[in-house]
Amino acid sequence: MARTVLVIGAQGVLGTFITREFSAAGWQVTRAGRRHEDSPDFRLIDLSDPADLRQACAEVDLVVNTVHHRRLSPERTVLREGGMLINLTDFTQPERAQLASEGAEGRGLVVADTGFSGIAYLAIAEMLRDHPEADAAEYTLMFSAGGSSGRAGAIFAHALLTGSSHHETTIVPFPEPFGERRCLEVGADREGGLRKRVGEVPIRHYLCMQPRSLHAMLLALNRARLIGLMPTAFFTAGSRKVPAELTEEAICEWFAISRGGTRLAEQTLAGEGYYRMTAAATVAFGEALLGPDAPDGRPGLRSIDELITLADIRPAIEDRGIRIRKQTVHSLLRAA
Repeated sequence: MARTVLVIGAQGVLGTFITREFSAAGWQVTRAGRRHEDSPDFRLIDLSDPADLRQACAEVDLVVNTVHHRRLSPERTVLREGGMLINLTDFTQPERAQLASEGAEGRGLVVADTGFSGIAYLAIAEMLRDHPEADAAEYTLMFSAGGSSGRAGAIFAHALLTGSSHHETTIVPFPEPFGERRCLEVGADREGGLRKRVGEVPIRHYLCMQPRSLHAMLLALNRARLIGLMPTAFFTAGSRKVPAELTEEAICEWFAISRGGTRLAEQTLAGEGYYRMTAAATVAFGEALLGPDAPDGRPGLRSIDELITLADIRPAIEDRGIRIRKQTVHSLLRAA
């Protein structure tokens, strides 16, 4: 019998393509949104109606949430009533603490730090197991003005860049065809915007924009200490419409671990289109979390690397076009 999944926010860009990916993998999908549709696989859900949300979540094996609700209603419903939810939104630190506290007495499991970035965190966790002496990690996110990240991705990138009037930079040794790029360090000035550590090891986050011309302009604004003044529309113009297909633009993310400022290991995560890869990763996570070798389903708010390892999903994500590769280790090349 096919597994069942409820995709909240299925009318948006990410939700649309996550729905398609689950369907292609043989899942029975219920699409949930706030705008009425006549489609038989669609369910109109008011996230502010506890009874409606509770019933919808109880009818499926898995809930995938792609929208941030100010009351955290989907997450709280699953924690309280039972079931499993994969969260693809960005929790602030206070929200994370609140859900962790409520989940301690709950019945359901909410899985955080997922999506495409979740694969990077699993890779960093694996590197740290191989190098327990490491005391720091680095992670570079790549975003595109060409639409590979969708509107939500554009808003996220804008928030990271405008959280400060100036960001430190570092040279990131991307493989060809990208090559070395000077990237902006982000995350320090935004509460809860990025995961702060894997295990006990802190992470420095960098951001790189595509195309190069746009990134060069961001670097110039950063040098002039004007980057915090960029309007949201600079990133989101024309991004509201759900496209027929996501772009296949090449995306590459880079991560490394180090000790005392010396890098010990580097890897890259590559594929086509940030949202395309996020959809593929989400299905792989769902299959691993509900499969025959499923991890302990202890209730509460838990990060993806507390539940599965990269080895658990590597075949599935590589079959879907996501490539993880070890890189030659480079020395640190920080510059303000």
